Amino acid sequence: MNVMFLGFKNNLSFLLFALLFYAMLARDGGLALASAVLLGMFVITAK
Repeated sequence: MNVMFLGFKNNLSFLLFALLFYAMLARDGGLALASAVLLGMFVITAK
């Protein structure tokens, strides 16, 4: 993770972080996978 993501510079990064955190709490494979995909897309577009 980069500083921009950890700093929550925009609502999108915060939303993705929240989804990933929820996926870890729920321990749901499908939701965790979807969150991982969204996070990956964010990292790609952030570069």
